[in-house]
Parts: sequence; structure tokens; C-alpha cells
Amino acid sequence: MSAIKRNIFLFSIAVTLFAFTAIQKKSSVVIQGTVTAGNNPVSRAHVYVVDGEEEALTNSKGEFKITTWQTLPLTITVEHADYETQKVRVSNASQRQQIVLKKK
Repeated sequence: MSAIKRNIFLFSIAVTLFAFTAIQKKSSVVIQGTVTAGNNPVSRAHVYVVDGEEEALTNSKGEFKITTWQTLPLTITVEHADYETQKVRVSNASQRQQIVLKKK
């Protein structure tokens, strides 16, 4: 292997390792919360991150959990056929989100 090819090969390995390390340093964020209408949980509400593809449906208790790689702050949207759409800005993932929907 010539010196130029060896240097290109070593450079390629270095770039690959750097890119992999940079990706590994970005950690996921878990957003959890409850969707209600008044005092009643809302099941099967669609909760999603606006700038990503992460999404969840609420369970029978109105609870949801989304794991995302997006950086905070971010916006989540909550949609349900019977209620008005609600957008919520999340800046602290450790704080459980309490989202209240209004009837259409």
C-alpha cells in the first residue's frame, strides 16, 4: 500500500470514529405525561413530536411515553377526534406533562 493510500485509509477511519462518537454522545430524551378532559383520562389520543417522527397513543389512563433524539425545548402535539388539538412546548423532560383537552 502506498503512503498516500495508507494516509487516506487512516483518515477515513479517523473520520468514521469521530462521527460515531459524536452520535453516541447525543442521548435520548423521554417525555411522559397524561392527557385528560376535565377529570377524565383521554385514551387513544395521538401524541407526537412536531419536528420528528416519534409518537405514541395514550392508554386507558390517558398516559403516554415518547422517546426522542430531538433536543429540548421541543413541541409536542396532542390530537383526538373528539377534542381540540393541543400543542405543548416541552423544555424539561423530567417534568411530567399534564395536558388538558377541550371538547370540539
